[in-house]
Amino acid sequence: MYVLSFCSLGFYLYPSADDYVFRSLLRDQGFWQSQITLYTSWTGRWFNTFLVLTASQINPMLLLWITVAFNVVALYVLFSETNPKLPRGAKAGIALLSQAVWFSFVPALNETFYWLSGMPYIWTAAFSLLCCATLIHVLRSKTRGVLFYFLLLLVFLNGLILETMGLMQIVFLFWLTLRFMSHKDYFSLHTSGFVLLTAAASFLVLYLSPGTGARMGEGGQNVLQTLGVAGVFGGITSLKFFMKPMVYLVVLYMPVIAVHAKPFDEAISKRLRAGHIFALMIFIALFQQAIAGWAMSMGLPARAEGLVIWIMGATWLFLWSFGYRNEKVLEKIRSLRIYPWRNVLLVLCLLLNGNFISLLQDLRVAPLYAAEQQDREASIIRQKNEGKKDIVVSALTVKPRLLFFSDLRPFSSDWKNQSYAEYWGVRSIIALPAPLLKEGAFPEGKGVETLGIETLGIEMIKMEALAAAGDTEAQFMLGEIYDTTFASSKEVPKDNGTAAKWYRMAAEQGYSPAQRRLTRFYALGMGVPQNYLYAIGWLLRSQF
Repeated sequence: MYVLSFCSLGFYLYPSADDYVFRSLLRDQGFWQSQITLYTSWTGRWFNTFLVLTASQINPMLLLWITVAFNVVALYVLFSETNPKLPRGAKAGIALLSQAVWFSFVPALNETFYWLSGMPYIWTAAFSLLCCATLIHVLRSKTRGVLFYFLLLLVFLNGLILETMGLMQIVFLFWLTLRFMSHKDYFSLHTSGFVLLTAAASFLVLYLSPGTGARMGEGGQNVLQTLGVAGVFGGITSLKFFMKPMVYLVVLYMPVIAVHAKPFDEAISKRLRAGHIFALMIFIALFQQAIAGWAMSMGLPARAEGLVIWIMGATWLFLWSFGYRNEKVLEKIRSLRIYPWRNVLLVLCLLLNGNFISLLQDLRVAPLYAAEQQDREASIIRQKNEGKKDIVVSALTVKPRLLFFSDLRPFSSDWKNQSYAEYWGVRSIIALPAPLLKEGAFPEGKGVETLGIETLGIEMIKMEALAAAGDTEAQFMLGEIYDTTFASSKEVPKDNGTAAKWYRMAAEQGYSPAQRRLTRFYALGMGVPQNYLYAIGWLLRSQF
């Protein structure tokens, strides 16, 4: 029921900016030409774009169910290989419970499970589960049959989805190959060696593509900057991970797991200590952030942070379940007063976490969100039928936390607006705060249906009055209009100092997007004196 409740929110799903880019490409260029365009000019993640272009032709609600089902199947296969003696019903129950924990655990559900642009992060995770399960089966069976070649295919495709997972595969397989080499286990050595070469070839295909080169050249960060970004964001991700009660519930279940799950490797089990597991989690967070800084010259977006936390969580669960064995520690856990209450604590963690509380609120407001989206589309169609090429719509007032991705901007030159306008076949689209578009809000008494784009420069005074009255959305919009990072609007001159002023007003009211913008301003000295302490302070406020 927990999983079904999250999936049900998808009934109110509407496309975001990236989705419109893919749909427009498909409509204008066709599937294969779109694939070539994306590979050569935007992203070299060949299998990523293949998945997304294919998925963009499927009903969003159906796609969500397919994604979740694929994830649950991958979890089931992994549990089957690591603990084959469990009954099928138990393995299915554990897979569903693990999916529920994932929903409660991963941040930015709106960017991962509900949008095309986040879908590859989930599919990459599911593919990696299948890779682990297949590798375990091949190594235990000591035979290289059909499953071995299936493993090579999985590893190759997984490396073509995301840089972070591609490099993670290489590091893991390199370590595994060295280990088999030291133990003179030649069957396993040859197996892991073949898989390592496949992972390296996959990463080279991704890395050497024109699209990846273009993306990596945009930020221009040097090595020290990348390591600095990795340290800050990796530290925050580690802190977020260890702040989650669900992390420690795994340890509380250890005595039960130890009875039913045989360690994957007895040699590792004898040497593994709790400190090693904690240190590895921190290393994963720093390493993954360094990859993001190197590849994209920026901090991890929320959906990528979700992938990092997933990798940390999967490693945490795997090492405790199939690696760590210390009878003295297990006995201490059994003697804890809270040990008999572990099931109650698990239910409380699921029901009282932020994602589930947001879900309950979102299910109440999601119909209003969908109604606003329907009204917006009806307004666009109505204005198009009137012969207008420049469209003005109302900014969304209802934004479900788990559904809302990003709205249109108040200037038409932004790429989100441009992709939206291209999809609808008009010259430009902008979104203004709803109070400005009410009947009678303009001197001529015009509303949204009759307002001309050319008059918007005059109406900046109206938006500033709304922002000065405390409207955080208007404050943030004004910050973006003046922010030199974004495409210019011909009606308003760019001014980072003014942008910082409006961002600060919204940030001080707890508006996290504005807090993240102030982080960048103070880190780079844009419109304000450069101050790393202030940058870290606003970053922490936006993250927690």
